[in-house]
Parts: sequence; C-alpha cells; structure tokens
Amino acid sequence: MYHASKTSLNKRFADGFNILVPCTFGKNLGNADGHVRSYIKNPHNLSAEYGPAAPNIQQRLSVSNLYELSVGRARGEAT
Repeated sequence: MYHASKTSLNKRFADGFNILVPCTFGKNLGNADGHVRSYIKNPHNLSAEYGPAAPNIQQRLSVSNLYELSVGRARGEAT
C-alpha cells in the first residue's frame, strides 16, 4: 500500500523566467508476502509483519527552471 501527498509551486517571474518546485511525501507499506525488507519472524501471524516495504522513498524534491529568450515571433517581434 502506498500513501502519498504531493504539492508543487510554479512561479512566473518577469522577463520570461519560470521556476517549478514539486515535492512528494510518501510511504510504501506491506506485509510478509515477499515485500518486506527483513525475514518472516512469525509465519502464523502475517499481519504482525506489516511495515515499510521496498522501495520506500519517503521524500522527493525537484527544482526546474525555464528561461524564454526575448527574440522571435513568440515574444511579438517579427523576424
């Protein structure tokens, strides 16, 4: 089972500069059906083996930017 929360920030500045910052907080959980990091401690009670499962990437942050050049038809200038 995977639980996650995503958010992002997109900001446009003057002169064609743009920045995007997405962030994800998540947790991957599983039981002793082969998706647990360690060995099975009690095969008669598999629900007791519930916990973090691989891959468990809990936080992810990315930053990207874009700069538009001020020449060409896209900016209203004829070439």
